[in-house]
Amino acid sequence: MGPASCEALKSVLMEGRKMKLSVALIMLLLFGVSNQRCSCAIVQFIFGDSLSDVGNNNYLTRSLARAALPWYGIDLGKGLPNGRFTNGRTVADIVGDKLGLPRPPAFLDPSLDEDTILNSGVNYASGGGGILNETSSLFVRPSPPDSVTSSLARRMHADGDLASFGVLLQVQRFSLYKQIELFQGTQELIRRKIGRVAADDFFAQSRYVVAMGSNDFINNYLTRSLARAALPWYGIDLGKGLPNGRFTNGRTVADIVGDKLGLPRPPAFLDPSLDEDTILNSGVNYASGGGGILNETSSLFVRPSPPDSVTSSLARRMHADGDLASFGVLLQVQRFSLYKQIELFQGTQELIRRKIGRVAADDFFAQSRYVVAMGSNDFINNYLLPVYSDSWSYNGDTFIDYLMSTLEGQLKLLHSLGARQLTFFGLGPMGCIPLQRILTSSGGCQESTNKLALGFNKAATELLGNLSNTLPNATFRFGDAYDSFQDLIDRPYMYGFNNSRAPCCSLGRIRPTLTCTPLSTLCEDRSQYVFWDEYHPTDQANELIANEIVTKLGFKPINETNTP
Repeated sequence: MGPASCEALKSVLMEGRKMKLSVALIMLLLFGVSNQRCSCAIVQFIFGDSLSDVGNNNYLTRSLARAALPWYGIDLGKGLPNGRFTNGRTVADIVGDKLGLPRPPAFLDPSLDEDTILNSGVNYASGGGGILNETSSLFVRPSPPDSVTSSLARRMHADGDLASFGVLLQVQRFSLYKQIELFQGTQELIRRKIGRVAADDFFAQSRYVVAMGSNDFINNYLTRSLARAALPWYGIDLGKGLPNGRFTNGRTVADIVGDKLGLPRPPAFLDPSLDEDTILNSGVNYASGGGGILNETSSLFVRPSPPDSVTSSLARRMHADGDLASFGVLLQVQRFSLYKQIELFQGTQELIRRKIGRVAADDFFAQSRYVVAMGSNDFINNYLLPVYSDSWSYNGDTFIDYLMSTLEGQLKLLHSLGARQLTFFGLGPMGCIPLQRILTSSGGCQESTNKLALGFNKAATELLGNLSNTLPNATFRFGDAYDSFQDLIDRPYMYGFNNSRAPCCSLGRIRPTLTCTPLSTLCEDRSQYVFWDEYHPTDQANELIANEIVTKLGFKPINETNTP
């Protein structure tokens, strides 16, 4: 996609948002904004997102976008969390204060009633909300009806003033259309309270604030496919320069290590062209962006996908033949955990056994090489995010113990399935990836995160050594490139790089963007950057990492007799 196409895409997206906003504002005009005057109190009705939310999301008890934890609200009132996504007041609070208007309570505040509305108005703003209904839909989870504590909302539903009570059960956010739906229900309550004429005057002289739009970019377009490398500019320096599923501009570490060993590059398991002959000639790659050792890792980003979205005929055959325990695993569009990848490997084995016979298949799998490269997401997209229970159920050491006990069971399972020669790639300095750096005030590495990576590597080294010593005919090895990668980050000029802090692919000052997108711009010289996006190294950096692993482990091409 060239610059002209990107500009055209931007224009289309912007026009669509303008149209949606125009319709929403016209609806507000129809439902209450006019030039009528009366003696009623002047109050505010606020529509918005987290920049204006004063507690609606806090009453959505399973919400991942809640400002209910310390230290939110520390500089307002009693210093306790109050639903505002800041340490004190929102912009809407301050503007209202300067106009001498009362601060409207959250719509879902259990104490809200008609008298309060008439005296103070209502705030419908919801963290994560957008102009578009689909914005932030990635993060929506259903919540039980009894989790909604607002008696006003329940009365509105009972009286038929709220078209769909289900709107309250979308635990993440209210879109602008949904907020307007709640406003319509509010109007009906007030009309029954003071009469239609007085109510219409009340709403006509009220003040209306709409502060919304940022999430339509941040939590819609930019994160619609959080774990896909299907957009430009991924793969720009490999083959024809088109996206190929690799989360970098070129090769992965596994690609490069395999190339140096003279092994073919295995295709993705879900590649529609994959069949038994391809597996016998090239193997399979089950790796999945966002996947972790733990099943719960990256679960925040999981959305169900329709069955016909899985294009792999091999996967469908495995399911039809009963070799895949749950076809639903393929419908989790974000990632396969390691256990799920092993499940897919078991199904692959059954296909190959039917193709060439059990004895030949068992020999084939025993002499194959196995690579497991996993663990960073268990920290970045699990333990280090307070929305996951693991983040408060464990400390650093106990979480690593949890990972090791899980990994031990997984590696033993792979051994029982025939894996004899396995390499586990260790973690790099995770605290130095651009995503972690931007979270610090200094822009430096998060040393606490790096400490977790070092602790993980130490424990994994011991685990791999113990398994090699205790499992029959097992050669399980740990590929460690932490120190060399850290030196590359600390002294990029020594290795021919000039930037080890920022991603090559970014949206300028809009960070973090999580993935590289068609709207992103690229650095002038990709070979000079250590990081491709907020998470992943560039092809050039991957080559240095791969070389370190190959050298440390003494790997040689498979046609040499002394190959480990």
